[in-house]
Amino acid sequence: MNVRNLSRKEQLFLSAIIFIGVAALIFAMLKVSGCSNIIEQEVYISEGTEYIQISAGLAHTCLLDIDGNIECIGCQSPDLDFGQCGPFEDTYVQVSAGGAHTCAIRLDGRVECRGCVGSLLNLIDINSGQCDVLNIAAKSISAGLFHTEVITMMGDSVCWGDCPNDAYESYDVYYETYEEQPLQLVEDDYEQQSLVEEQIYNDHYLCI
Repeated sequence: MNVRNLSRKEQLFLSAIIFIGVAALIFAMLKVSGCSNIIEQEVYISEGTEYIQISAGLAHTCLLDIDGNIECIGCQSPDLDFGQCGPFEDTYVQVSAGGAHTCAIRLDGRVECRGCVGSLLNLIDINSGQCDVLNIAAKSISAGLFHTEVITMMGDSVCWGDCPNDAYESYDVYYETYEEQPLQLVEDDYEQQSLVEEQIYNDHYLCI
């Protein structure tokens, strides 16, 4: 089978299967070698740090601390490292770990994404545009397997990457610059009030 002759949808489906298989194989090897507690140990990289959020992706996990710093683990294997563990060097209010990428909202409302670099087993391009951040102000974010979605300051749902074609036809996408669209900054304690929470993974959507 020539992978390059497959459609993009078929490549994405195949890459998801391979992605999960590689992650499961690495985890099984760790357990067999008696290293099943490596991940738990690395979660506490910064001793004494108070974390306020955690987000688990397909093969990596990211934590947000009280000071707005992000730490990610799970990129030790070259086969699963696409740059999704950062670095994140600004101050953030939310983080979301996806498949091969991680996205976060900065204190000023701007979105940053890391990852999407390279290919899976040198066969399938891992980049579906899920790291191509739009110039919008966001108050909530969720990273899926091959796409990213945000709730804008205007309350609209906006998606980029491998999004379902008909999932957002009723929404208006805002492309205003930050000068034209004032940002509603969150408080210093990072409590976001009256936000629309959203959890997305692959093609499953749950909006509250």
